[in-house]
Amino acid sequence: PLESDDETGDMTGQQRENYLAELEERMREAAKKFEFEKAAQIRDRLKALRSRGLYEEISVVSPDGRG
Repeated sequence: PLESDDETGDMTGQQRENYLAELEERMREAAKKFEFEKAAQIRDRLKALRSRGLYEEISVVSPDGRG
């Protein structure tokens, strides 16, 4: 099973990048083994984490620009 989004919430930026790289590697390995359903699940997880990360980066700055 894949980890929940809550498990990445306490990670630093570098830890998160390392985690995403690890997931990418797991996805590639699954595809090499013809485990396409597993690879697709990991791909979807990566996509969700990346879009969530983008949202978090955008939401850090308030409309008045004070952070």
